[in-house]
Amino acid sequence: MIIPLNKEVILSRIREIEKGKEKLLRFKDYPLEEFKSGENFAIAEHYLRRALEAVFDIGNHILSRIPLENPEKFGLTLE
Repeated sequence: MIIPLNKEVILSRIREIEKGKEKLLRFKDYPLEEFKSGENFAIAEHYLRRALEAVFDIGNHILSRIPLENPEKFGLTLE
C-alpha cells in the first residue's frame, strides 16, 4: 500500500527553504572580511542549516511513503 504524500508538509518545508534563501541573499554583496566578522557567519550558517534540514525532511517524507520489502538491502532505514 502506498501512503500519499502530505502536501502541506512538503509546502511548509519549501517555505522554510525559501525563507532561508532570502535571509542568505542579504550576505551576497558583503566583502569576505565583513562577512566573517561579528555574527554574520553564524547567522548565515543558521539559515543554511535550516534550509538543508528542510531539504532532508522532504526527502525523508517522500522515502517514508515508498513501500520497500527490505529497506536494509538498499541502505535505508525508515522510521
